[in-house]
Amino acid sequence: MGRQGKWVAAFVLGLAGAVLALPGPAVGQEIKIGWIGPLSGWGAPGGTAIMRGAQLAIDHVNAGGGIDGRKLVLVTRDSEATPAKAITVARELIDREKVYALIGKYDSSSAKALNPVIHEAGTPMMLSIAAATKNIEYERNPNFMFRASGNDTFIAEFLVDFVTKELGAKRVAIGYEDTGYGFGGRDDVTKALERRGMKPVAAVKFSRPDTDMTAQALVVKGGNADVIVLYSIAKADAMMIRSLDKVGVKIPVVCAWAASSPELWQFAGPLAQGVFVMQTYSFLDPKLDDLGRKAAADFLKKHGLKDVSEMVTPAFTAHAYDGMLLLAEAMKRARPSFDPARLGEDRKKIRDALEANLGPIRGLIKTYSPAFTKDNHDSIGPEDYIMTVWNEGKLIPFKGKQDWGKKH
Repeated sequence: MGRQGKWVAAFVLGLAGAVLALPGPAVGQEIKIGWIGPLSGWGAPGGTAIMRGAQLAIDHVNAGGGIDGRKLVLVTRDSEATPAKAITVARELIDREKVYALIGKYDSSSAKALNPVIHEAGTPMMLSIAAATKNIEYERNPNFMFRASGNDTFIAEFLVDFVTKELGAKRVAIGYEDTGYGFGGRDDVTKALERRGMKPVAAVKFSRPDTDMTAQALVVKGGNADVIVLYSIAKADAMMIRSLDKVGVKIPVVCAWAASSPELWQFAGPLAQGVFVMQTYSFLDPKLDDLGRKAAADFLKKHGLKDVSEMVTPAFTAHAYDGMLLLAEAMKRARPSFDPARLGEDRKKIRDALEANLGPIRGLIKTYSPAFTKDNHDSIGPEDYIMTVWNEGKLIPFKGKQDWGKKH
């Protein structure tokens, strides 16, 4: 090789070395997942439960090697349970933090407000709790919103099925808070009754801060109801239960899932004994499988708790755990580049993987197979719902009338 040939070869080798030395996505770099939910205000207990469930799943995914050797990290933001704040923090997570996906929420009004934001940014979001049907059904295509949660329409059907078949109720009253959640619950329960040729004998409205609902309880008494379905947060449910007792109404109380919070027992005391609460998962199920036992043990250790009965809204934690597992599996199957310059492309790949026959994946609530389809972004259906009952300060799976407790 002549002098010129040697120079050319040296130049090529040097250029190749320079190319190899260019910075690229490191194998060990972190993958950011954005979390949005209330960590202050009225929604803080539920929001905290959701955040902890997502983090527990991330801990388990990372312990298993992460995503192609990269660790997941949860970047949290407090939405304060308000749509405006939720939009602000979502844009911050998407634009500044460069997250690959979002998870979280609690209140349906904020979740609905995020639909155009995530669509514009092309960022998939997994709703852990936000049960309003329309949260995942909107006109934009493709749909970037997915849900591992209950669905209010299905929940109402489940509750009415329970009160009519299991409790034999003929005269159903409805109590609901004056929010989108409460109004939606009232309407869904009313429609479920109408499909059975029934009408509510009373429908009473109250506000979350109310402490005396005597007037509403008297309306229920006047309607001669033999059961009442409550759609509100746990503290307001407790105040309604106390007011019913005050006017001498002794009927079964059946609640939507927000009444799983320890606030129900805290504020209603022994009157909460025998109150039914719709759930999708219970860490107190005697038939808990290996994953459930591991999740419970790790959760207790991480948060310094002695017993799973101390967990706040535990089903919310289970939903977030499963939702995060589904996101992680979609990321594995999508095989993103993890190149910051191709973030938008990677986000779309993750969205597409969520919709493309994702499963089987073993979660706490069920084995998802598939988790979603193009026409169904709900991973949990009414067949996955269970009834639980408050018994001596613990919310246990309902197995039959022997679980009603001393109240009945």
